[in-house]
Amino acid sequence: MNAILAPRQNLSQADLRRFNDWLRYLVITNTKKQNIQILFQYFFDKFAHYPETFYSFVEFFKSELIENTDEEIQRNLAQKFLDVLSPLCERFNFFEERMFLTDLSFKILEPETYEQIKQHMAIYEKKSHKIINEIIEKLDNLLSKKNYDYELVGRYKNVYSVYKKIGNDYSKALNLNDIFGFRIILNNDSAADCFNVLNLLHDTFYPIPDMFKDYITIPKINGYQSLHTGLTEIIEHLDLPVEIQIRTREMHEFAENGLAAHWIYAENKKSRLITKKEAQLLHYLSCIAHSPGNDKGVMCFSEGGDIIKMPKHSTALDFAYQIHTDLGNKIKSVQINGEEKNFYYQIKEGDQVKIIQAETEQVQTKWLKYAHTRYAHKKIFEYLKQYAKQET
Repeated sequence: MNAILAPRQNLSQADLRRFNDWLRYLVITNTKKQNIQILFQYFFDKFAHYPETFYSFVEFFKSELIENTDEEIQRNLAQKFLDVLSPLCERFNFFEERMFLTDLSFKILEPETYEQIKQHMAIYEKKSHKIINEIIEKLDNLLSKKNYDYELVGRYKNVYSVYKKIGNDYSKALNLNDIFGFRIILNNDSAADCFNVLNLLHDTFYPIPDMFKDYITIPKINGYQSLHTGLTEIIEHLDLPVEIQIRTREMHEFAENGLAAHWIYAENKKSRLITKKEAQLLHYLSCIAHSPGNDKGVMCFSEGGDIIKMPKHSTALDFAYQIHTDLGNKIKSVQINGEEKNFYYQIKEGDQVKIIQAETEQVQTKWLKYAHTRYAHKKIFEYLKQYAKQET
């Protein structure tokens, strides 16, 4: 594991130790669904109360992903980003880094597929360039006549999001809304005007009901607000759907950076004021996260990368019985993070525990002193009682 330990950014020694520990957790955890879910919840609980720590860790992670020369570890980290950190980026609305890192991770994991889809997109982009300009001109003319103060922007979607739509079927025809989206950003910060623009578009063109989403009235869990719609016949004879998002400038800035904005763009300022909306979101995230002070368990790992939650003060002997009674009864020796330890070693957060098993039962009365959990005590006592009966 030493290959992944390296200083990054201007981090304190405490942060560097923490970040390296978290990086290690990502590497050693296997990809079973239950482990991914536990790891997601673990990091969410850590970051919900201190989102600035999440943004710093993502930057740290990005450096390691880019610079790591161990191909196996790099691929492992790429997969863990897609499984664990990417959903967290979405939860905290860390959009730009999520876009970059999903593409990078996909490129690391599936380099050939990545290049094929990229080429597939490039061909379509070239073909659609004229159409995109015509759509922008048509929308510009419509909005200008109504004297809206706005910005009209278009953006090509990232390779990974296109892959999620078409998979490995490169022969599948791409629609414009598969690779490109339009945004109308209103500078007056009026939510009512967003609906006025939506009505204008729906009255002028042909809306697609299935593509309409109102995230202004009912925001996403991460605070994201915008109106989404799909239109046809914006330009003559174009019956393919065109994806359009309508939002205020404030909504747009929050959608691009979320809570990250205050720590990315103002991290050197003494005052980090947040808006009422951001304060409410922080409160909400803190409420749905488990409070660190209330967590009575210790997260550790099996030799094979399964996550095991043990009560605080649990020993290596407790761990063996937690895995399987037979493993506990036949425990011969213990390794913690590759080092030999006693049975009564108290497990700490992040420890990877390896139990070496004997061929026969090794249970002794003194083990009752080494065990902390009721379950281990019960199993040791049951074995000793049964053994005593057999002796008499």
